Order: sequence, then structure tokens, then C-alpha cells
Amino acid sequence: MMRKLAAICADVGVEIVPTTRMPGPGQTTARSTLQRILRDHGEGHLIQLLRTFVETENSVGARIDAFAIFAVNDIILAHPEWASSGLRWLEVFDRIDLGEIQRVAKANRDAVPPAPGHRHHAVSRTQRGLRRKSPHRNRGDQRRAD
Repeated sequence: MMRKLAAICADVGVEIVPTTRMPGPGQTTARSTLQRILRDHGEGHLIQLLRTFVETENSVGARIDAFAIFAVNDIILAHPEWASSGLRWLEVFDRIDLGEIQRVAKANRDAVPPAPGHRHHAVSRTQRGLRRKSPHRNRGDQRRAD
């Protein structure tokens, strides 16, 4: 599975670096997180998740760490119809500044406890932002989240 993960990351443009290094743009230390997602959800799911980080305009300053990976992964799992909307998914993420969300979440991590059932602070805020920008929102689709 390590070779498959390395090949997927190379194809998408994400470099896995040792945990002893500070990752830069397009780099991550979250090897085990990515392996888990590949194992549990498959190659196509992982590719889409990684493309969300590397192919969207506002994700340039975002860290591709385990928290951010799980946040986007949770959104894909909770709203597969959003993720399956093709380029519209990436266009929505073009308007979400993941780096800013990460900075705000980090600044508030001691002041605000994580929401019950979430691994991290940014998930609820990101999901609220996505609901407002849902690819189905302007088409009258009633499937969007409450």
C-alpha cells in the first residue's frame, strides 16, 4: 500500500516528507492518515481529497495536515453529492480560504472545545461554509444539509 500511496501522491503533486521536517506547500507529514483513507475509502476518494488541496486557489496557504485532511474527508463522506459534482467541487473550494480557517482554528483551539463527535475545530465551520456554497444550493436541490 505504501507504493500505491506514493504513486497517488506523486501523480497529484503532494510530497510526503518525514515528520521531522516542517512541510511546505504541497507537502505533508500525514502518511498514516493518507494510508488509512486509501485503505478505508479507496484510490478515487483519496485522489479527490488531495486534489482539493492542490488544485484550488485558496488552499495554497493551507497545511495538508491530518486535521485538514480529515476535515475535507469528513465533508466528502457526509455530502457525497457535493464531492461528485465534478469541477464544481473544486470551484467551491476556490472560494474557501482553508489556510485562514486553519489559522483561526489554531488561534482558538484552547478557547473553544472541539464539537462533540469531531476530531478537530475546523470541521463545523468548514461544513457551514460549504452549505452556503453548495453546488446544489442555487439549483433548488432539496438534498442539501440542514
